[in-house]
Amino acid sequence: TSSTTSNTTTSTTTSSATSSATSSATSSATSSATSSATELKLSKVSEVKTIAKGTKVKFRATYQGKNNKVFKDSKLGDVWFGAYVADGDDWMQLFKTNKDLITNDINIGDVIEVEGTTAHYTNSNVTTPEVSATSIKKVTDATITAGNWLTFNETNHPALTNEMLNKGAHIENALVTNVNTSNSGNKTIDFKLVDTTYQIHLNKNYTDVTID
Repeated sequence: TSSTTSNTTTSTTTSSATSSATSSATSSATSSATSSATELKLSKVSEVKTIAKGTKVKFRATYQGKNNKVFKDSKLGDVWFGAYVADGDDWMQLFKTNKDLITNDINIGDVIEVEGTTAHYTNSNVTTPEVSATSIKKVTDATITAGNWLTFNETNHPALTNEMLNKGAHIENALVTNVNTSNSGNKTIDFKLVDTTYQIHLNKNYTDVTID
């Protein structure tokens, strides 16, 4: 009886160990296969701009700057309301990005890899391409080109178009015609280049409007 009990215990232990090893191997294989299947492929900025809202994406671009004031969102906490990235002529806004995602080692012109979800915003039939980022990391990639900024001056002063959405702009030698601060603290600046007039809107919630 003693021998039988001993053999039975050994058999049970061996069976349990074998089952555990098989289960572990199966679980590992399944996990690996699932991870491989869900790995996001790199897209271009031009592609991300046309991918349906709510889709997970991963892409690389050059970092082009952000609003200069942390915005305190009631749900998301401290965020940069708008951060901007570009690859050549294609620009994208990273909307309400957690302030800790843009680390101190990321400078304007650096190449970054972004993961997140498309969050394109449509208002009055105009869609602004946006991504809600969950991961941002600095990488090295010589295939990613710098963002091409728009320049507005006396010789180049076109009317604004939807194709210019999110793009960085240099404004040179403009004549400021009016500066207004609303009751809520937001500021507008009207300026003119030759015969074309423009207006800059500064929201106090995510832009330091006290800076000249």
